[in-house]
Amino acid sequence: MIEIIKNALNNMKLQKKMRFISILAVLIVGLASFTSMGLIMQHNNRLLYDKVADSMSQSAADIEASLNNIKTLSGLIITDAQLQEQLGAYRSLKSPYEKNEAISRMQKILLSYYNQYSSNYIDSIHLDLDGRTVKTYLNHLDTAPEEVMAPILEEVKPMRGAALWINDYSSEYGIILARSVRKLDRLDLTHMGTVSIFIDFYSMVRDATHARKQVTDNYYLIFDENHKLVCYPEEFSVSEADGVRKEALAPYQVIDVSGRKYFTVKNTLSINGSNIRYNWDYYCLTPYTDMYRSIFTIYINCSIILLAALLLSVVLSDTLMRNITKHFDYLIQKMNRFRNSDMELLEIGYDYGKRRDEIGMIHNTFNTMATEIRQLVTENYVNELLKKEAQLKALEHQINPHFLYNTLESVNWRAKDIGAADISAMVESLGALLRLTLSTKENHFTIRKELEIVCSYMTIQKIRYENRLRYDISIPAEYLDVEILKLTIQPLVENAIQYGVERNREGCHILIGAQREGGILYLYVKNDGSEFEENILEKLADSSVIPRGLGIGLLNIHKRLRLAFGEGFGLSLYNEDDLAVARIAIPYTYLKEESPDAETDHRG
Repeated sequence: MIEIIKNALNNMKLQKKMRFISILAVLIVGLASFTSMGLIMQHNNRLLYDKVADSMSQSAADIEASLNNIKTLSGLIITDAQLQEQLGAYRSLKSPYEKNEAISRMQKILLSYYNQYSSNYIDSIHLDLDGRTVKTYLNHLDTAPEEVMAPILEEVKPMRGAALWINDYSSEYGIILARSVRKLDRLDLTHMGTVSIFIDFYSMVRDATHARKQVTDNYYLIFDENHKLVCYPEEFSVSEADGVRKEALAPYQVIDVSGRKYFTVKNTLSINGSNIRYNWDYYCLTPYTDMYRSIFTIYINCSIILLAALLLSVVLSDTLMRNITKHFDYLIQKMNRFRNSDMELLEIGYDYGKRRDEIGMIHNTFNTMATEIRQLVTENYVNELLKKEAQLKALEHQINPHFLYNTLESVNWRAKDIGAADISAMVESLGALLRLTLSTKENHFTIRKELEIVCSYMTIQKIRYENRLRYDISIPAEYLDVEILKLTIQPLVENAIQYGVERNREGCHILIGAQREGGILYLYVKNDGSEFEENILEKLADSSVIPRGLGIGLLNIHKRLRLAFGEGFGLSLYNEDDLAVARIAIPYTYLKEESPDAETDHRG
């Protein structure tokens, strides 16, 4: 994998390499920036956690102190000597009046304790006496109904004076501390009543957190050891508060509550009972939406800046590299021009002789080398070519085409005089064939002219092979003036005759047709009596099959077509429905030099 990436980078163009380096540098800087921002945010969250946790620890200590004071208060009440005396007297009195007097005295005792400890968020103190209840006045809480108190009184009785914290009705009546009052005289420990202290826990938590608050607009949630909600602000519903408990598992994290984000810190609130210690979950929620939006805005702005820097680096690197690579492009153009145009040097219009950098050295060295090569070629190779060309010209001038045409015309008239129609037809076709193939005046050659060559050639062959050779030419008129290379169809027909007639006693039927598909025109030469070897062109090209005779011609046709029209065109050889098919693919380029006649249809 590393080797593949290395090769890809090595083969990448210089401008792309520079662009890649610029983009990579910007991405590295951007990644480092985002990483730094993430570390800063983690540090900021840690500082926020430390601040909130410290505030929660102090407020938790205040709450625990208040609850312990209330627990101490309950111990003082149940052991108060006067209360013990009045409870004992109450149980022995028979007169309703005297009982009411005892209740009044007990109420005064409770009120004295209430007034002394009311700053500990006590709303009311109750003393239940088997059917009657002694109460202090209430601040804001309603009196708990009998169906609420009855199970509490039954649960307290067997606890032998131990403190029982009850938070099942915290939203309606606050937290309740209940203890059984036992007779202390002579350690009798007989149950004489139940003291219930109603605590405004919500106000206790609110005041404790506000006194210690270091971050504004905090919200607090408290759950008991059974995950029952004890205290929550009015801004939250019970389901939202329970969702916070389920989601906030880490010491601190950002959570989403109904589309609002909060930085949540978890702590523990310890409450002492007589024999057990209650550990309640204590949550502080700091609004985080505005901070989160600010962070998100910072990330968006950084992303925009990073993208702008990336685009700017690409533009600047492209501009810089374009000024560098254009000189390499000029060098490539000069090399291609030198290679493809008889070693002619391309004039760039830029003086590299004044440059002393690597680019100037490369261009100056190439110019010097090209000049020396051109001089060597001029002295040796060109002189040899001129010599060969002179020999060819001398050979051409030895043959007079007009002499050939006049001689064939004389033979034709002589054949007509003696009634030799076949000889006359062969001579006329041979003359037409020579005139078309030897002509060098026409720059463009069309299918129409190529078919004239084919028809002249087929006339001669038809007389030679008689009924053993049959052929059909069917090409629509609109295709006749499409440009084609000279002598492309005729060699294919000659190949079909050689393998379909000369090597087959039963004769041969040749079909010549055309078909257009989009911008490509396909010409077909099909014949029966022979077949092509599979992948014959590829085998001729790689010399796995030695070309002889017409094999060389077929390969030359294919190469000529590809050189003239491009890689998508050429010759294809294959077999179809017991016919050997030679297909030529050429571009559909229509030459309007001649008026199309009706569809060309020759049969023989």
